[in-house]
Amino acid sequence: KLCAAFQPVDIHDKAIQKSIRLKVKEINNTLPAYKRVVTLNFVARDFPKTTTMKIKRKEAIQMIEQIIDKKNAPFVAPKTAEQRRIVDAFETVLNCKKIGIKENFFDMGGDSLAAFEVAAILGIQAQELYESPTAETLEHALLAGKEETEDETDLEINTYIANNANIRHDHNASCILLTGATGFLGSHILRELMRRKMDVVCLVRSEEKLQSMLEYYFPKEYGKFEYSVSIGDITKPKLGLSDEEYAALAKRVDMVIHTAANVSHAGNYEDLELTNVTGTRHVIEFCKEANAVLQHTSTASVNGSGTVAQKNPDAVFDEFVLYIGQNYAQNVYIHTKYKAEELVLLAREEGLKVNIIRIGNLTWRKSDGKFQKNAQDNGFLDRLRGLVKVGVYSQELAEYSIDFTPVDECADAYMRLAMHNRVNNIYNLYNPYIFTVDMLVRRFLWGVRKVSKENFEKSLRTLISDKEVAVLSFYNTIASASRNIPTSNTFTVKELKKRGFQWSKIGIRYLYYAKKIR
Repeated sequence: KLCAAFQPVDIHDKAIQKSIRLKVKEINNTLPAYKRVVTLNFVARDFPKTTTMKIKRKEAIQMIEQIIDKKNAPFVAPKTAEQRRIVDAFETVLNCKKIGIKENFFDMGGDSLAAFEVAAILGIQAQELYESPTAETLEHALLAGKEETEDETDLEINTYIANNANIRHDHNASCILLTGATGFLGSHILRELMRRKMDVVCLVRSEEKLQSMLEYYFPKEYGKFEYSVSIGDITKPKLGLSDEEYAALAKRVDMVIHTAANVSHAGNYEDLELTNVTGTRHVIEFCKEANAVLQHTSTASVNGSGTVAQKNPDAVFDEFVLYIGQNYAQNVYIHTKYKAEELVLLAREEGLKVNIIRIGNLTWRKSDGKFQKNAQDNGFLDRLRGLVKVGVYSQELAEYSIDFTPVDECADAYMRLAMHNRVNNIYNLYNPYIFTVDMLVRRFLWGVRKVSKENFEKSLRTLISDKEVAVLSFYNTIASASRNIPTSNTFTVKELKKRGFQWSKIGIRYLYYAKKIR
């Protein structure tokens, strides 16, 4: 039989399925019998793809077979009140009836947004659903409770930071390898490199995607960019290159700017680990082979504020610490970015010349308000809009700090740090003019009121079917288990001032760009 598998926009939309079936029938009528599609299947998951975004046929067939096997498995109805509660949440969010306790939420069409909604309904963190995606396994996890997580590391990692630091290293880079050039920050760093007329090789999985991103962000400039492209993948040994390509690149490159990352705050740990940890390990190995300086891009959110629980009530997070008692395992993104920093610091002890640059909350360009291409997936913007829709916020959220770090200023500052003659530093790269939620509401989100935690969460539940409110609810849930840690980037600000850079103050004019972003 000739079979076809489709991934519709909405796996549960019967009208879409009917339209596809009719189109296949129409095409079949023009074909001889042996060429006709006789079986259709609809799947929710993305098809596995190569680095050039072509579907891997063998792996796709295996994936579809597994999904069909699960569909053909006997239906098991909920037996307990907790299973019924979980199944009801699944059915409500997925708009689907008769879900069994052994059916995988994500195989049925659940995505990250749907996971946020289910988490809000059940009063859990979205990450718990990724780890236990069926009603049966989720019930077991919830009833078993969470054992106290051990400290993330037994290494004296802060001692490593103090050792071998702030070394003078005159490295006039002749060729730079840039990872993550298709990302929001990576593309702007590429523009800064082009302005400095640097020799740059972009390691990407798809050259077409890179060109598309550059055209979107820099329509008047990208045609003049002169850079090389190497098709590869940081998640694979030798960056997914042949032995010959790898050796040639290592001979050519003397600095690596590593910005590639998976930035999802909920998901399968293995997926994030593959990019953020394994990918970083492969980049470190390349730097050692090439004797190249590494500029490793991390995140200021490794401080754990608003994302994970912390043990040290007196902690201050600055450029000279990493571990301050955070329970990193509670957030897969923070966990993997921590592990990546740990790898980099260990490599530094072994002789690698490296800077760690922790990026703050990247926001729209200061120059013209241009934001990331996939703005509809930006959690920060969703939270702002969610606050407006709900119209209230809690006292617990009021004092949480928010930085607005314009991507164009960030990329400029990044390059000033990277091209300086100092290595083995950590920089907290964010705009130091910090807002609290209270300040933001008073200056920008007029009409939003402060209420009790109970009333705030009740309002969230009422509007939870709205995407932006669901994202706000997700971040509120993880913030509830955390504290607002004092942070500092005084060292970084001073270093930037020496290099002729100063952050812009964030005013109403800049904030109003948010209203125009679609």
